Amino acid sequence: MIEFTFIIPSYQQGRFIRRCLDSIWDQGLPRESYEVMIMDGGSKDETASIVSNHPLQPTFISEPDRGQAHAVNKGLAQAKGQYIAWINSDDYYHPKAFFFLREYLLKHPEAKVVYGDGDIVDENERYVCPYPTEDWNHNRLADKCFLCQPSVIFHRDVFETVGMLDEDLHLALDLEYWMRAGREFSFTRLPIKVACSRHYEGTKSNTRPLQMQIEALLVGHKHIGRWSRRRLWSVTENRLIIKKPKLAPEMIHSNREHLLFWTYKIAGYLRLRSRPSLSKYLEKLLQESPSR
Repeated sequence: MIEFTFIIPSYQQGRFIRRCLDSIWDQGLPRESYEVMIMDGGSKDETASIVSNHPLQPTFISEPDRGQAHAVNKGLAQAKGQYIAWINSDDYYHPKAFFFLREYLLKHPEAKVVYGDGDIVDENERYVCPYPTEDWNHNRLADKCFLCQPSVIFHRDVFETVGMLDEDLHLALDLEYWMRAGREFSFTRLPIKVACSRHYEGTKSNTRPLQMQIEALLVGHKHIGRWSRRRLWSVTENRLIIKKPKLAPEMIHSNREHLLFWTYKIAGYLRLRSRPSLSKYLEKLLQESPSR
């Protein structure tokens, strides 16, 4: 029986994908107990060559897609495993993490979603800090995504119950899915480190911070039922930095600039918070917002 399906969405990640595959190979799982599916968006780099020569011999589908959520959904539609592990091709697992996850799941078949801790590393795998993982709190997701996405494992009952990922989202797709799944299933935190998440200049969350916060704000309001003040502050700050780049925190060198920054930020927050049709305004802002 196939216990785990590893789904890897990827595009132009030849420099990272071998490390991702190696980390699955090093889990210590019986090879017949899992399948690996790479849903590639039509990469033109060395991805295909690396995949074809890797001992895992994963399923490799390379064709244009409509984004990361669409790629993951294609994998979910074909998955044979009881549990789904979704990991981006520039991330990787800690050694033997799934050996312990498997032991837990065999003893606790009622567990439908489990997650562990993670580490944040840079593009060269240098340790940056622990991912700010927290104990499960569905309401808290409106303010903060405290789940390290590759450290989450879920039973196929989850997507058979709540459906696939929202393909209209390109940045908060994982957060939205945890919110939606959390309305139907309990999440269990395990005291082990599962994965490393790369944070570097080229990632979507770093190049599009305003869009990231707007998507997160909208899905939080949709699924949790409230506007997160924390995310409203973040949207306000990112808009301010786009409009007035000289007031970016790293550019402030005087008390006057610091005062200006907070004056603009507070005024912008109050204007944003008082808008009567905030959802429509944010959706419009999302369409118009440039990458920072």
